[in-house]
Amino acid sequence: MKNVLMVMKLRDAEKEQLVQIPGYQFTFAENWNIPQEIIEQTEIVIGNPAKDVVAGFPNVKWLQLISAGADTYKDIDQEIMLTNAYDVFGEAISEYMLACAFSAAKFFPEYHDLQKERSWKRYGEPTLISGSKVLSVGMGSIGTEFLRKMDLLGAECYGVRRTVHDKPDFVKELYAFTDLEKILPECDTIALSLPETPETTKMFNEARLRMIKKDAVLINVGRGTAIDTEALLKVVNEGWFRAVYLDVTDPEPLPLNHPLWNTERIHITPHISGGSFSNIIRGTLLKVITNNLTLVSQGKPPVHIVDRKLGY
Repeated sequence: MKNVLMVMKLRDAEKEQLVQIPGYQFTFAENWNIPQEIIEQTEIVIGNPAKDVVAGFPNVKWLQLISAGADTYKDIDQEIMLTNAYDVFGEAISEYMLACAFSAAKFFPEYHDLQKERSWKRYGEPTLISGSKVLSVGMGSIGTEFLRKMDLLGAECYGVRRTVHDKPDFVKELYAFTDLEKILPECDTIALSLPETPETTKMFNEARLRMIKKDAVLINVGRGTAIDTEALLKVVNEGWFRAVYLDVTDPEPLPLNHPLWNTERIHITPHISGGSFSNIIRGTLLKVITNNLTLVSQGKPPVHIVDRKLGY
């Protein structure tokens, strides 16, 4: 029997589902205040501990994350197998991105503010998703699902990924990171769903931000570090962007006095696009965890092993 520590709020029925998997002894917790005896016995950790917490588990052999993002953990002990929850959040986050695109097209935040003033004036010219050019920078499950939805709405879709392969039928053209600037100036909506790697950090610097159409929409749901925050503030204050939607920021959490909070046309949510606490996402996440535990109990490798060099 392998000792598993799972740190996540679970219902009794969900715990019962997990303990039915043969070959494991489970300990369930809701925080990382774990008794030393359990720490020493644990061989498998399921959750998102801080890196220093991982280092405190002397016998852990496998860390199964409950997030898609894994870049924080790429430097943990190389002997620890690392898996993430890839494919769990594509539906939820792509719907969030879709909501951002519609909100920007119809000026919903601006009309919300005008309503507070009881103003009947028209804010600006609405746009259509249909016929617009949409670029997803990052073509994992999130970016791919976003483009699939936008294609169904009549948008012309383009994707950018680290290397060009596996182009979906609904994507007109795929570009490598090195060719980003070929397509960037053409697009009306640019959506980022990037992990944090040396290659992606500040990928959207001032020069690249200025390549984007002044009336384009920018959405970031991956990592805040993909955008140079100071450069973003500078170009937005000079009139760039119809709207900027940030579910992730750099720094994060965003300090109370940070200028991003009060900059016109920038709209912020506190890293909630994945809907991690919704019943639907919890169910999908538990299926991934159950499947991986079952595979390992059968002597097979789990799915979604993280490439430490890439960070995802």
